[in-house]
Amino acid sequence: MNLQIFNSIVNGELKPWLIDIEESTLKEIVRQSNKMPVNDLQQVANKLKHLSQPFNNIQKSIPVPTIQEIKQQAYLSNNIEATTLLQHYYKGLIDAALIIYYNEAVNNPFIKDNALDVPFQIGEKSLKGISVLCNQANNELREKGFDDVPPYTDITHFALTYLRNNLLALYFSIQNPFKEYLSNSYDTVEDYMLYSIENSFEFTLVPNQNANKVTQQIIKPTINLPPKFSFGWKGGSPEKLQALFDDLCLDIKFLDEEQTSVKTLVELLTSADVKIGTSKIYLGCRTTEFVLVMDAISKHFLRLTQTTIEKSQCFWSKPATNKPSTLITSSSISKSRTKNKTKEEVISDIKATIDKHLP
Repeated sequence: MNLQIFNSIVNGELKPWLIDIEESTLKEIVRQSNKMPVNDLQQVANKLKHLSQPFNNIQKSIPVPTIQEIKQQAYLSNNIEATTLLQHYYKGLIDAALIIYYNEAVNNPFIKDNALDVPFQIGEKSLKGISVLCNQANNELREKGFDDVPPYTDITHFALTYLRNNLLALYFSIQNPFKEYLSNSYDTVEDYMLYSIENSFEFTLVPNQNANKVTQQIIKPTINLPPKFSFGWKGGSPEKLQALFDDLCLDIKFLDEEQTSVKTLVELLTSADVKIGTSKIYLGCRTTEFVLVMDAISKHFLRLTQTTIEKSQCFWSKPATNKPSTLITSSSISKSRTKNKTKEEVISDIKATIDKHLP
């Protein structure tokens, strides 16, 4: 399954803020593409090749479909209307690439056994890449100062929003038929935002009334259970965390050990089923130092982010003068990063301690 066109829009030569196609050439490409039939997957691939002709590497990456019937995905997004030539160009690219990617995923010939094949073929090869690019597109919009409101006159605002929204609809369209066999799945957009998107945004899935039901013989009816909440520890033995926090409590008084034990923190971070607000983790250090530690060890977790830290409702700040402890939120974490006045030697010492236990 090929994500090159989507990836190129976010990270490569199709970046909308860098695109440079002569207007007369662009007009001819769009005009001809609008006349091309899209009754089967080969015709969709032909249209995609036509639209990508100014970019040889991308054009060469477009796969030859192994099937011809087009299945329409189960969910759509409330798409933005294209009004300019360049917007029509990006819309055409994205729409055609979505059709090919979805049909490749739901007709994957390598899925022979659900339990063995779906976690890798769908979870890793298909959904993971979609999720990464959706998050990257959303972060790029935030970094460039674009809000989720019209008008989308700027081509970067239009292209990245259109791509991000359609990738999210694509994610759920592919996930849901295979949900029973995926280790991580989401029942709602809100759950997905919590675990997979760094900066959440408003989004509503729109059921596609013309969708084809995926009826592969391997797929069985699913029972939707609410997802368990965890930070997704993937570092093996929890003893490494225990040793790390023991040292940090000596170095920077990481925890208020009169109220919180290191064992309680380790159990919370490694639990597969965190109960919201049931553990109380009281810091003995400044929030800036806590954030520095969490950021540094987050690579050993699937979901240790400022959003999930807030969601847990378990972390409490060190009391300030005449001020009690307060619940640590995503906002307070963001503020601590911008106002971090920790001395460089302290930062170096903290990182050295972390690297010793979690290299």
